[in-house]
Amino acid sequence: HDKNLARWIVDQLGVQTGDHIVEIGPGLGALTGWLAQYDVRLTLVEKDGRMIQWLGQQFRSDRVELFHIDALNFDLRTLYGRGPVRIIGNLPYYVSTPLIAKYTAALSPASMLVLTV
Repeated sequence: HDKNLARWIVDQLGVQTGDHIVEIGPGLGALTGWLAQYDVRLTLVEKDGRMIQWLGQQFRSDRVELFHIDALNFDLRTLYGRGPVRIIGNLPYYVSTPLIAKYTAALSPASMLVLTV
């Protein structure tokens, strides 16, 4: 992973103290590592069980919540009441269109999306 690129992607999110950030497909945590340096709440949505275990060990904190689920099946509405949600992720091409359509729906708590494909 290119650490400079990961940092640049995180910078585009404009992270502020207290933000609630959802990372789609954190994998080995290239973006997560940068995000974890901020005083924010992180929700990590990862479909690979091996990655979930690894992420749980690397980013153990009461500010980090892990969901072992495909992002296309993750219901953002479960995050209502936690304030605005900023979404970040480096998506596989085949997931990008349906995921963007789902997460920009009228009933989404998302206030900002920063996605790379």
